Amino acid sequence: GAPPRGLAMPAAGDCPSCEQCAALLRDKDFVFRSMWGAEPWKKWPQPFQLRDSCFARVRDDHAKHQDVSVYFQETAAGTHCNTNWYEGNPGDLGRSGWVHPFKAQAPALLGFDERIDDYCGHDAGKSGHAQACVDRNLNILSLYGNRVPYNICRNLEWQGGAGPGVVPGQ
Repeated sequence: GAPPRGLAMPAAGDCPSCEQCAALLRDKDFVFRSMWGAEPWKKWPQPFQLRDSCFARVRDDHAKHQDVSVYFQETAAGTHCNTNWYEGNPGDLGRSGWVHPFKAQAPALLGFDERIDDYCGHDAGKSGHAQACVDRNLNILSLYGNRVPYNICRNLEWQGGAGPGVVPGQ
């Protein structure tokens, strides 16, 4: 389809942003170095080592390392789509290995926490962010546990399953 209004698609073979991306990746202060860290938003130590990224850590045991290709193969295959994306939340909803049974089809809801709170009718500042959405049959990513902690790798896994509609409840 066409790009949204106001966005121009670069001509074939003309990608000035590719050079910009490469420069940003070399920049030790660029946010990318913290976005993909095993610990969210903690900058990778210098010199840069891939082993400090979330995709070089075992999903449910961050003390262990894995080949980076494992993360990308599993994400592309949807290996972890049928998982508890609420792990670490209070009650049964956050229990490890448990998948919440939705009352009806639960479409994926993407966004920032504050907007999700508004959409799900949750009072900001109170616990139960995830439960408020689940009660309305809305599927969100809400990891608060230590076994499978939130980071951008988990976000990409969830979106990879939510997009085609294969996370639990969809």
